[in-house]
Amino acid sequence: MRKNFIEEYFALESLDGQTSVEKEITFYLRLNDFSELVKADRFERQEQWEFKLFTSFEAKQPAAAYRVRKTESEGISVYSQAIKVKRDDGARDENEIEISAQLFDLVASTAERGMTKKRYFFNIPNTSLVWEMDVYEIEPGRYANWVRLELENPPARVPDFPIRYEEVIAGDSNDPEDKALIKELYEKIFVTKK
Repeated sequence: MRKNFIEEYFALESLDGQTSVEKEITFYLRLNDFSELVKADRFERQEQWEFKLFTSFEAKQPAAAYRVRKTESEGISVYSQAIKVKRDDGARDENEIEISAQLFDLVASTAERGMTKKRYFFNIPNTSLVWEMDVYEIEPGRYANWVRLELENPPARVPDFPIRYEEVIAGDSNDPEDKALIKELYEKIFVTKK
């Protein structure tokens, strides 16, 4: 018997207001066959809005991000806010708490950029690990063929990807063309702008 959405959500996301270290590996996959997504153990719909936080007006790179998120599954909505601060070791300090729908709406009304996506969860057999795949809605009912795949607290050996794909780029790639494509995905494809 499957756990309900709230239990599954809180098992993956800590909304206790305690700061934790987020370590993950990220890949970007180009898909041509979205029917592969039926292999997922479950999915949820997410709408999120964010502000980038800089250390000064002159800073060129953001030091942190503040975001609010509405997560929907099985007719239930959970609202949260998080701040994520980059660390020198590549990880991020993250603090997330549950918020009201009214606070979500207030922040969403003032944010310039956000994302609408479906997050698919693929349990990795014989482990407690879960691949999370974000599929981005570019207009109602139409999704980008590039997706984001991540694994939190990864083992030394990266597990097999959960679905077939046409192309893959590692999120930490140093290749200039890969970096340019990832930047374009976040600036033009994945993002919802007002």
